[in-house]
Amino acid sequence: MTLGSRGGGAALRFHCRGLVMAWVEDPGKRDLNYNELQEFPIAIRMLGRLQELGFHNNNIRAIPEKAFMGNPLLQTIHFYDNPIQFVGRSAFQYLPKLHTLSLNGATDIQEFPDLKGTTSLEIL
Repeated sequence: MTLGSRGGGAALRFHCRGLVMAWVEDPGKRDLNYNELQEFPIAIRMLGRLQELGFHNNNIRAIPEKAFMGNPLLQTIHFYDNPIQFVGRSAFQYLPKLHTLSLNGATDIQEFPDLKGTTSLEIL
């Protein structure tokens, strides 16, 4: 994964198994589903206008502290069907527009994250 700039907006390049390259540009909806991602791409924080993010059906085992620190406009995050074992306590804090957070299938999480500041959360 590399971070770059194209056309004045932030962009991320994801290399999956060295064969596939896709540009993810800010803003809006981003679909990173079915990419066999092993790690949470922390460069997501650079996409400040991101509103919807799909990470389902990957191999992500951990969501780090302050994972979405730079994404205050996020409304929907789909993490279902990942073997998530750890979620940083502050991973989802201060996302005032977050409406939907899907962690279905993450049965190995020992401690649920602090949802402080997620005042719009309706679907968990």
